[in-house]
Amino acid sequence: MVLFCLFLWTAFCLLLMVTAEELKVRQWPPSLTVMQGQSANLSCRFEATSYGVDWFKIEGAEKIPIPDSAGQTSLVITEVSVEDAGVYYCEVNVLHRDPERGGGTKLIVLEINTSAFILGMSYCNALEFLVIFSVFVGVVVIVSHMYPLRICLNPNGLQGGY
Repeated sequence: MVLFCLFLWTAFCLLLMVTAEELKVRQWPPSLTVMQGQSANLSCRFEATSYGVDWFKIEGAEKIPIPDSAGQTSLVITEVSVEDAGVYYCEVNVLHRDPERGGGTKLIVLEINTSAFILGMSYCNALEFLVIFSVFVGVVVIVSHMYPLRICLNPNGLQGGY
């Protein structure tokens, strides 16, 4: 019986030492920018053996839990929409301690403006293409008027002429 009590006391002291250590929760990346429709991967790192993890998003003063994220050390948001933008936190719960929270990840979602696309090219690329094409056509016209070269095929081979 004495041995059992000694074992319990030792286990209790070890538990107090483990929970007295500072729990550091790190989130990565601190900021993440993705295009609408892409995936976002947020990571939560910490050192604890017995824990629970919850993810949530802060909107104004409201803490909104992320469904189906409990226990996950990574949060993957697939097909990100503009509404997904915000600051996300992971919160780690260890037995006999207050929950610790990571520094947060700011998710920035860039909206795709479909009206700015012309035949699969962005407005800037289409404009760049038109400028390069116009210069090319201009050079061809100028060169063809400077050097009006004709190539004729005759039985003896190729022959150039003006």
